[in-house]
Amino acid sequence: MLCLHQSTLEAYIRDPVLAAWAIFGMELDVFQAVRLRMMWWIPELIDDSGIIEAIHRIAQGLFASGSILWPTPSDDLLPHHLAALDPEQAAALRVLSTALSQFLTIKVVVGSDLSPRLTKRGFLMFRAEGKRKKDLAYAALYSLTALLSLLMDPDFHDDDPDPNLCMASG
Repeated sequence: MLCLHQSTLEAYIRDPVLAAWAIFGMELDVFQAVRLRMMWWIPELIDDSGIIEAIHRIAQGLFASGSILWPTPSDDLLPHHLAALDPEQAAALRVLSTALSQFLTIKVVVGSDLSPRLTKRGFLMFRAEGKRKKDLAYAALYSLTALLSLLMDPDFHDDDPDPNLCMASG
């Protein structure tokens, strides 16, 4: 018979991810944890900070592992390499270079004791260093999230004849 202290039971009710780990031994990945928290009995009280943290963690892992490669910024290319690009390639490289510079300014917010600051729901807070914008960086992060969500959908098949969905394969 499983007997739980009242405070433990309340903690499990507040955080279903903790309950899944403690009761069933299930360790959820970042996206599974966020999805479970969002579908829990108080979804109207959960903000999007969990999704933001999950996006940052997944993107950081993909970039660190080399799963996603980023082109060399335009400022670091030799002039003859830049001159060899088509106008569309040059424009895309400028946008990607700007997005990369924005990515590099996004940091976890820390307190005076250097511990990470958390949202009301216990997720990491992020900010852009200096006065730099981060619009392109977040557009890329949200696009990555949409692509990963699509690919992780159990009903998705890349050979689906749906004319509204086209994916490159190779």
